[in-house]
Amino acid sequence: MISMSAPTLNFIQVFNQCINTKIQPKNRTELEKLIPLLIRSKEDYEKAAASNCFHKIPRPTVYSTEEEDLLKKVYKQRFAKFESCGRDFYDKILASAPNEKCLLCGQGTATELDHYLPQTTYPDLSVLPINLIPVCSECNFQKREHIPTQYENCIFHPYFDNFENINWLNAQIIPDKIASVYFSIAPNIDDSLQKRLNFICKKLNLNKVWQLKYGSRLIEVAQSLKAHKYASGTELDACYVKAHTIYLKETARTFTDKVFYNALSESEWFIDGGFEGIY
Repeated sequence: MISMSAPTLNFIQVFNQCINTKIQPKNRTELEKLIPLLIRSKEDYEKAAASNCFHKIPRPTVYSTEEEDLLKKVYKQRFAKFESCGRDFYDKILASAPNEKCLLCGQGTATELDHYLPQTTYPDLSVLPINLIPVCSECNFQKREHIPTQYENCIFHPYFDNFENINWLNAQIIPDKIASVYFSIAPNIDDSLQKRLNFICKKLNLNKVWQLKYGSRLIEVAQSLKAHKYASGTELDACYVKAHTIYLKETARTFTDKVFYNALSESEWFIDGGFEGIY
């Protein structure tokens, strides 16, 4: 999960850009009438974000079915569609993801935008920049049309959540020649946050994502140590292996990398020679 600053694009400017070219005058007039309501929806969203209460954002009830359809088409045909009048805004938000990484899992490549609150239920937020999150296709599929009903089942919001200063994730190296790493939510954190993090990990299938990535990483570290042993022609004592894993932890660039390398540096089995049997 990667935190970053929210997009600074002006919502109404984005909306106007999307409805100002190649659109039937009648539809443009109908959409322009909705702008005061859209501004109110934006303000409700910002208030909820400030207090971390996305589950309290009211569902819109003031739009007719025809108006909802028009709002959804603004996103699909005039914002997300390639070469549409609003596509530059879509691309700008997508390109803002650090190192092109998915902001939800932190591992996959961000290839599309996800509506944090789904446009099927919140068509008024369909082109609100702060409701659009760069994600990978797998996270978008796992999240689906999720609507939070309480704090504990709010998905991580990259623009308004930041968990990196909380030691909320634990990892454990499983002593086995088949590389295996187990992740779990730390038990010594706030109960509501613990429930929320467990929900997020289950909903996005993050344990599987992390286990696959860091199982491979475990093999890479073990192979590197074995290559060093072969090249030097000497046995690697536990002090050297531990110092190496501590160095990897201290130079790790992401939160989950640090969690993994911390577990590696604390694994007596790995440090005492277990790495030699990993394949």
